[in-house]
Amino acid sequence: MNAIWLADANEPPPSHVELRSLQPAPGARLHVLGTQGSLVWKASGNGVRVELPDAVRRRLAGALAWTLRIPALRT
Repeated sequence: MNAIWLADANEPPPSHVELRSLQPAPGARLHVLGTQGSLVWKASGNGVRVELPDAVRRRLAGALAWTLRIPALRT
């Protein structure tokens, strides 16, 4: 599954994103397309909170859209 973030002009990337009504499968390795490494995530209620480290945020700076790849969802 892919989640697409649409930013406003000049909006800096957030330090984290929260998605509701879905959770990655246990052990899933999430990442932002076009960046290196997996992201730290934690189940939050019936959703998920995904941390975006500084290196990823720097890479996304100025982008109007980016994609969070979630390879498997909890069923």
